[in-house]
Amino acid sequence: MSTTRILVPLDGSPLAEQVIPYAAALAGKAGELLFLHVVPEVEPLRGLFGTQIASGDEVLNMAKENGRTLMAETVGRWKDELSIDPTVIVESGDPAEVTLNVARSAGATMLALASHGRGMAGRVAFGSVADRLARTSPIPALIIHPVSESEPHLAAISRIVVPLDGSDIANEALSVARDIAASTSASLLLVSAVNPAAVLVPAPAGAAYYPEELYTEIFEDMTSAATDALTEASGELSGVDVTTKVVEGAAADAVQSVLQPGDLIVMTSHGRSGFRRWLLGSVSEKLIRSGAAPVVLVPAKDRVATSS
Repeated sequence: MSTTRILVPLDGSPLAEQVIPYAAALAGKAGELLFLHVVPEVEPLRGLFGTQIASGDEVLNMAKENGRTLMAETVGRWKDELSIDPTVIVESGDPAEVTLNVARSAGATMLALASHGRGMAGRVAFGSVADRLARTSPIPALIIHPVSESEPHLAAISRIVVPLDGSDIANEALSVARDIAASTSASLLLVSAVNPAAVLVPAPAGAAYYPEELYTEIFEDMTSAATDALTEASGELSGVDVTTKVVEGAAADAVQSVLQPGDLIVMTSHGRSGFRRWLLGSVSEKLIRSGAAPVVLVPAKDRVATSS
């Protein structure tokens, strides 16, 4: 990301604005922030007896003017915290489609959005705009899970955590993680989870449990393989401070166990499970839902090739 241009979709809600400090931290002083507000498609305004009061174009112009007012208020709230002046864009149409079109036409290098905004408090908006963008964006997408409304503040990113599973697809996140670490002066932690219980077939009813020696042997083999894979991956990250860690447990739980304040997770949007799946319970969604750290989803090369 030699020129960092981050597109931030906003709906006028304080929840959606919570992504702004992270977008600003990643953009830095040399980058650009684009604040996008998408007005839904509108219809002519009619009176009680069906008489047209305003045409569709007039209603759309009013909606866009309201959107520009919302964005001006947002910029005003954040002007003392931002080192760069954001560019405001107001468009109309389907929010996900418009966001991707604007990202393409503006040459954005990253999206930054909250997992939910106005009208969606209390749940992750998978299946809606955030989910569609996470599944289809050809550029990395920073997604945060807002937990409460807060005052404008800056975000400090001190460490980049990269979950790896030994696959080439997961390793595609490394270049983005390296660039972010270099631009923010953050360190890098490569983490891999080993979970022997996931590969052991449950014993039949009434049968004896697997011997402890078998579990230990599988654990040691998996740990050795994971360690070798992390060592190889760290060798590709010259110029940044890199450490590695192997943690026992299910992937999402293992990653959460190593997180600390100031962390940013960077991971490929799909790994061994296949790039056409985006299921509730996936590692990436669990990490976003937890709100323990912001997550940058890096699209795998096969998705980028398909969307180009």
